[in-house]
Order: sequence, then C-alpha cells, then structure tokens
Amino acid sequence: MVCCLYIRWWLPAPMPHKKEYGIHFSEHNSLRTLHKLTSFGPHPSGSLEGQQVVLFLQDTVRSIVQSKLLGFSYKLEISVGDGMVDESVLRVYRNVTNLMLRLYRPSSVPSRPSQALLLSSHWDSALDSPGASDDGVGVVVMIEILRNLVDYPTLFLKSKLDLIFLWCGSEELGLLGSDVFLTHPWSKDVVSFINIEAVGAGGPEYIFQIGNNWMTEAYASSVLYPRATSLGQDFFEKKLIIGNTDYVNYKKLTENGIDMAFIENGYVYHTYRDTIQEIVPGTIQHVGDNVLSLVIYIIQNPPTKVDKIRSMYYDIFHFTVFSVPLPMGILLGWTLCLIGLSHLLIVSKLRLYPLLKILIQALTFLLGFMSSVIFSCAISHIFHLVSPIGNRTWFSKPELALVFFLPGSTLGFLFIFSISSKIMKKMGIVNDNLHNGLLAFYILVSAPILWLEMASSFYPIIFVINILLSFHLSNLFSSYLHLQEVKMWWNLFLLFMLPSNILFTDQTISLIVCYLPMMAKISNDLVHLVMALFTGTFFFFGFLPTLAYVWQHNLLKRCSKGAALILVMSIVLMLIIFPFSLHYPIRAVAYHKVEMEAQEITKNSILFSPIGNPTTRNPSLVFNEVELGFI
Repeated sequence: MVCCLYIRWWLPAPMPHKKEYGIHFSEHNSLRTLHKLTSFGPHPSGSLEGQQVVLFLQDTVRSIVQSKLLGFSYKLEISVGDGMVDESVLRVYRNVTNLMLRLYRPSSVPSRPSQALLLSSHWDSALDSPGASDDGVGVVVMIEILRNLVDYPTLFLKSKLDLIFLWCGSEELGLLGSDVFLTHPWSKDVVSFINIEAVGAGGPEYIFQIGNNWMTEAYASSVLYPRATSLGQDFFEKKLIIGNTDYVNYKKLTENGIDMAFIENGYVYHTYRDTIQEIVPGTIQHVGDNVLSLVIYIIQNPPTKVDKIRSMYYDIFHFTVFSVPLPMGILLGWTLCLIGLSHLLIVSKLRLYPLLKILIQALTFLLGFMSSVIFSCAISHIFHLVSPIGNRTWFSKPELALVFFLPGSTLGFLFIFSISSKIMKKMGIVNDNLHNGLLAFYILVSAPILWLEMASSFYPIIFVINILLSFHLSNLFSSYLHLQEVKMWWNLFLLFMLPSNILFTDQTISLIVCYLPMMAKISNDLVHLVMALFTGTFFFFGFLPTLAYVWQHNLLKRCSKGAALILVMSIVLMLIIFPFSLHYPIRAVAYHKVEMEAQEITKNSILFSPIGNPTTRNPSLVFNEVELGFI
C-alpha cells in the first residue's frame, strides 16, 4: 500500500524558464499566465469576463508568435459559430466563440494546407468557478507549448504536420465549441488530436480515452510520466463515469485521438474553490512535459492511416506502458484461461475429489465476493441511517473510503470463508492447495469480461498469469531451498504475487480518487451504496490472494477482530476528526422547477437537494454556509 501511494502521488519538480535548458516545459511560466487568466474571475461563455478572457488569450498568443522571426507561417483567428446539437436534448446555440491558431509546416502554405494535429482545451469556466484547473491548466499548457515551438523553431521545421491550437468556448454548456469546430474548414485536415481536460484540481495527468492502437503506441513511445489504464476507458464507454468531454466530437474527425486529465481533489471541480491554491505543485509540469513530448512525437511521426483497432493498455508502475491491440489481447486472454484450465485438470489428474475441492473453493471465493459487497453496503447503509452527514465525509477525503469500506468488505468474505471451512470439514475435504481454487475463480471472472471484449479484461488475466507463474516459481524455490513447510511456500507465493497486487491496488486507488468526487455531485439517497459496491468489488479482487492465505492458515478469527476494530475506529474518525467544513462543504443540488399551462407560468419554485438528504425548499441549507457548511 505504501508503494502504491508513493508512486501514484509522485510529481516532477516544477521547472523555471531558462534558455540554457533548451527545449523544456516550464510550470513557472504557465503559472504566471494562469494567475492572469483566473484574475478575471468566473468566465463562463456569454459573460463579459468570458469575452475578456478570449481577448486576453488572443493578445497573449499574438505576442508570442510575433516575438520572433519564424521560419514558418501561421494564422490566428477568432471563430464565432451558430448551430444545433440534437442528442438527448435539442440545443440551439449562437455566437459560440473559439480562438484558433494554425502553424503551417515549412512545406505547407495557407492556400494549400496539409494534414494537421489538433491540440485542444476550453477557455470557459463553469458558472461561479474561476476555472483554474478546469480548464485553465489546459489553456496555459498549450500556451507554454506554443512558446517552446516559437523559441526553438528548428523543432517545428522538422514537422510533417501542421499544428492547430484550439481554445474552444462553451464546453461547459454542452461541448458546443468543439461542435462549432467540426464545421470549420480546418477540421477536414485533422488526422490526430490531443484533448486536455480536468476532473480535479491537481495530481498526475491520466489518460481517460484513447481512440486506437496507433495513438496508444504513440503515447507509450513518447511521454515521460505515463499514467494510463483501459479500465478508465471502459468506465467512460459504459457510461459509468458521469459526463463527457470534447473528445466525443473530435472523434468524429479521426480515431487517432487521446483524452487526458488530472483527477486529484475532484471535490473542488466545478466550484468556486477551483483556484490556483488548490493545484498541487508539479501538476502543470507533469501534464506539460507529457503533452509536449507527445506533440513532438506526432508531428514528426504522423499516422499513415486511420487505425480503428482499439488497444488493451495499462502503465507499469508509471514507468512504461504495456499495450497490445485489443483483438490480440482478447485472444491472449482466452489462451491463458485455457492454459489455466489445463493446469487444473493436470494437477487434479481428472479425479473427482480434487476437482470437487477446486470447485468448492472457487464457489467459496465467488460467494465471498457477494458477501463482501453485501456486508459493505449494509454497514454503509446503517451508518447512513444513523448519521447521513458523517457517512458522506469520504466525498471530501477519498482516502477515507479505503478505511471505511474495506473493513466491512473484509468481514463479509471472512464470514463466508468460516462457513465454507466448517462445511468442508464435515465433508471430510482437506482445505489445502487454495491457489488452484484461486486460479479457477479468476478464470470464471475473466471469461464473461473476455466475452464482452472489454479492454480491462487484463486485470483478472494478470492474476491468472501470476498464479501460474507464482505456483511454479514457489515450487522451484521450495525444492531448491528444501523447504517443506506449507507456510513458507505460501510466503514465497505471496511474494511472487506482490507486483500484480501493487499494480491492481494502484489502479484501484486512482479510480476511487477520481470517481468519489463525481459521485458527490449526484442527488441520490443511495449513492453510498454505489460506492460501497464499487470499493468492495475492487478491493476484494485486489486482496484475494492475501485472504486466501488467511483462510489457509486458520487466521479468520484474528483478522475478523482486526477488521471489526478498524471499522469502529474509521466511523469514529469520520465523525470526529474529518467532519465537513467550510473548505470541504456538503454539496447540494438546486432545481428550478417551472410549470406552465396555456403558455403561462402557473408554478415557479426552487428545490434544494443536499447530497444524501431529502429534497427541501429551505434555502438556508444551501446559503447558510458558515453554520452548516453547504454550498
């Protein structure tokens, strides 16, 4: 756990702007621009402040490109468009403003433009939000990248693509700026795109969505600090993550695209607390270094064709990215499942007793999973009924979810394990060789995910691989060291399983840190059950090998007492040490309800729904912030 926390929160040191460094991204430069940008205050589209921000960005960009004699031409323009978006709701818009800059590579001229890479962010902020992170960081990162290309023009002189900088507007109103760009003549030249977003206010930049295998390989080959997982993409595609980004519009132009964002401290996202003070030092450096490296790679190694093959990918401890085309990954997954089944048939020698034992163990793990989720949900719901406010503390402190949901989940599967042990004892079945039951369980889990062709199917497959490798390596080392004790063999087995456990836990923590603040925006009394289900599921799979060790060595009673003690302590901590405060208020959703008859308003009311509480008409719950901590 300590390893996971360290590697996931590590950020590069902010860099100053010094010419002797050569081409480099400077967080200090970007922060200066960001201070000026946020000084306008909230700047949603259609506001006076929004117009001022566009003019400020136009002046900033113009001053950069006019500061030196370039070896290539450029065109800067403000694009204003009207249109209509017909999705779940019909929306008609007018005067949506985008700021665009196009750098033409040396062999390209405006009259005969070539293919282009699109780099995009949005300049508008949410209502009442300064927009420092969403999407101020994306805006200033693009400006600093432009400054590098102007200061060191030899870099762009080698480009095989034009480069389009797009600061689009009205993203917060429904991705309208990117929709306007789809009708602009430049959009026809886009062969690849990078979209910079934010769902938090700091921390490392993560990849949410990648269009195809070519872009995955480009990302893996170029960025300095990779953070990527197919699991996040599956969550987006299955609509398990609320919201959308401009990525969905740009994907209509080409599959060669990528969507990246930082996710930490999502509690301030879309609020007036989205300020520079909330952005962790190193955040801008992290995303800037990665985007600059990726831009340089793509303009020098452009795609030769549109690749529609998705990829299965994840970063290995944030040092490198492993990726394979999705069809190949699915085929590899089925192959490993068959190898695992063959292993089970070989070790059982096709005899009924060993096969029955493996089946019972696998079913125990399956029932343990169901029990862990039920226990976690039940404890969360009871606490919700007793203290609705205390039960929401983990919205503002996502790390508390680990402390609160994990003990309940642990109690759930330990309960099933104890019952299964008694049943197996009565049946005269010796409960040993649990690694075979583990292997059978992970194969059962992998099969439906592989059948659905989900890119995140590599998670259970990783455990299938590691169980097979760990089993044979443990046997090899035990024979070499002449170790006969079962406990020592298990220690070796868990040691060899450690890399996959660290990898899985790291990815799980990232998802929880991202997902929890988003759930805090939902006005639903049952949202705590969703999070109990979410966290219980992931931690069950991540800690299952360790739990199997506990079951094998009759440590159920000790661990149950420890889990119960941690659960009680976590409840006390939530109520006393980590209450909601002015800085981390309880959220509420406001509804403006209008009823009309014969084109006349007959009823006009405003309803407030504090998260996890019944809907009310009492505005004091929202506006009396000092007393109750609501916004």
